[in-house]
Amino acid sequence: MNGRTKISLRGLHKAFGEKVVLRGVDLDVPEGSSTVIMGGSGMGKSVLLKHVIGLLRPDAGEVLIDGGDIGPLSESGLNTLRKQFGMSFQEGALFDSMTVFDNIAFPLRRHSGLDRGAIADRVRECLKIVNLHDVEEKMPAELSGGMRRRVGFARAIALKPRILLFDEPTTGLDPVMTALIADTIRALTNDETVTAMTITHDLQAAYAIADRIAMIFQGRIVFCGTPEEFQASADPVVAQFRTSNPIGPLTEAEL
Repeated sequence: MNGRTKISLRGLHKAFGEKVVLRGVDLDVPEGSSTVIMGGSGMGKSVLLKHVIGLLRPDAGEVLIDGGDIGPLSESGLNTLRKQFGMSFQEGALFDSMTVFDNIAFPLRRHSGLDRGAIADRVRECLKIVNLHDVEEKMPAELSGGMRRRVGFARAIALKPRILLFDEPTTGLDPVMTALIADTIRALTNDETVTAMTITHDLQAAYAIADRIAMIFQGRIVFCGTPEEFQASADPVVAQFRTSNPIGPLTEAEL
């Protein structure tokens, strides 16, 4: 982390009809950091992430990227901004009718201007980064859940984004695969020019990948600090969350 703020959320409010989801979220995400947003189901984690990338617009408040408010941007302006982002959705959200190679090549063909050979080189480079081999011609249905998520990561980084967003990357995975996915995310965010935000309720993954953990509860950020501070916090919301999501020490097989 270099001390510069990459993403700022200021007084963010969002409701869907009578259902109020965000009630004044304030959060700063330092450039080059890996920030994890934790909270129970229905607490607004995904809604918050969709505001960061401009898929939702707040009822009140601001989303600042590099100090600029994205609220006034047109859809065209948002599309330009989104080229800075790579987003990995739950289950990878791969195109079922495309091979692994074509899934990763898709954003490169649309946005990079690279020739066929350069695209093939970048696809192989991305697969190497997420530690996948000999899967280029496989279809998503032929892959395990963890492999599909890593292909999703490879597609997310294809255009070398400065901001990576991960939506529940370990949901439904066993502890061994959760540890592998966490290691992959940590490796992707070791570059201090890359800023990452991950939403999860998985403590094992959060402790492995986070520089900072922010806890959302009833539409507000109630805690933000290091994983060590999160583990030691006496805040009743944080303590209850830790108690209801216990993890033990990882076994040698899980490391």
